[in-house]
This record gives sequence, structure tokens and C-alpha cells, in this order.
Amino acid sequence: MRPWCDGWRRLVSAPAAVAGVFMFTLLTALPLALSLRDALEDHLGSSLAADDAADGVNYDWWQEFSAQASGLGTTFTPSVIGFATTLDSVSGLLDERRLITPIASALAIYVMGWLFVCGGILDRYARGHGIGAYGFFAASGTFFLRFLRLGIVAAVVYWFLFAYVHEWLFARWYVTATRDLDVERTAFYWRVLMYAIFTALLAATTLVFDYAKVRIVIEDRRSMAGALIAASRFIVRNPARVAGLYLLNDRGRRCGSP
Repeated sequence: MRPWCDGWRRLVSAPAAVAGVFMFTLLTALPLALSLRDALEDHLGSSLAADDAADGVNYDWWQEFSAQASGLGTTFTPSVIGFATTLDSVSGLLDERRLITPIASALAIYVMGWLFVCGGILDRYARGHGIGAYGFFAASGTFFLRFLRLGIVAAVVYWFLFAYVHEWLFARWYVTATRDLDVERTAFYWRVLMYAIFTALLAATTLVFDYAKVRIVIEDRRSMAGALIAASRFIVRNPARVAGLYLLNDRGRRCGSP
């Protein structure tokens, strides 16, 4: 619990960094929200359905809109309500659902922006005191190219997981294990097992690259291979603490989800 509490203390002590990340996320998502708003407004117009939609959920109109929607409009489904958003995102990730072009473009912009500011954020938290705007952007610029190189390695690893491991688990092993089954519940358990294995692989990969970023900043490493090896060694030597911290952070994110 001590590292987790210390992390929260450092987070609270840097409200500008938190506000900056929030604004960056908001500005990235805002064009998508405005585009979807325009699509909804064009479809509703001044019809009676517009009044019903303003008063509450008009499921009949929603079905009509979904049937003719294209592009970003196809994402306006019941899964956008509450915790269903999180479940739909997880399902899309595990089932390898392709992103539509507008969301993929926004995600690419967000990832590149995050690679830039991540170095400044980690440097600020590592120092434990204010570094000012100049210090923040100087650190961001210093670590950007290193994180970009690390990101390329991460992209290759994630590509391998989704292109090959996902196929091995779901298109081969799962099919082989359930081919002769006549009990649907057993097939469901096999499916859950495949999800668990793939989720564990994704989580382990994320952990290694996240800890590598920390080692790069704290130890001013220039070698991405060295940072990955050091991160892997730390995780192997402290599996319980790392897993506990990961679960606490994951629980915090889920509790904070709208």
C-alpha cells in the first residue's frame, strides 16, 4: 500500500499535471463529440422524436438512427451508457474489433501526444516538487524520442500478440478444445480461459513497458533494451508487490469510470 499511497501523494501535489492531462484528453475527444452531435442533430431535426429524445431515451428512434448510421455514428449504441462503455471497450479489445477511421486517428494523435508529455509527467513525479513549465517541456522533449523508440518496440510486441497469439488462442486452441463438446457451459469456460490468458499477456506486456518508462526517466537511460531488461528484472523480483499495485490502480480506474 505504501507505493500506492505515495503515488497518490505525488499526484495530488501536482494538480497542474493532472489538469493538463485532462485538458489534453478533452481536446482530443472534443472533435469526435462535436461530429457525433452534428450527426444526431441532422437526423433528429425538428421532428417529434427530437422532443422525445430530449425528455428521455427513445429506443425506437435509436434503432432507426443506428440502422442508417455510418462512420462515427455507428458508435452511438446503448453501450455508451454508464459502465457498459468499459465492458464494450474491453470486449472490443479482446475480440480484436477494428476501430473506425475517426477513432483510430484520434487515438493515434492521443498516443503521440501522450508519448511527449509522459516524460515531463514522470520527471515531475519523480522529483517530488514543482519544475515549472520550462522544466516540464524540457523533460518532455528530452524523453520523447526515447519513448518513441520504446513505443515502436511496444507496437511490434502488441502486433504480435494480436496478429498471432490471439489467433492461436481463439482460432486454433479454442476451436480444437471445443470441437467435440456438446455442453455449452463447458465451451463458455474454455472461452473465459482464453480471455484470461490473453488478458494476462496484455497486462504483463503493459507492465514491462510502463516500468521501462519509469527506469528511463529515473535512471536517465538511453538504451531501450537496457530499460526493458531492468524493468523485467524488477517485476520478476517483486511479483507480488507489482501485481498488487497494478490491481489497485486498475480498481481505481474502474471505480472512477463514469
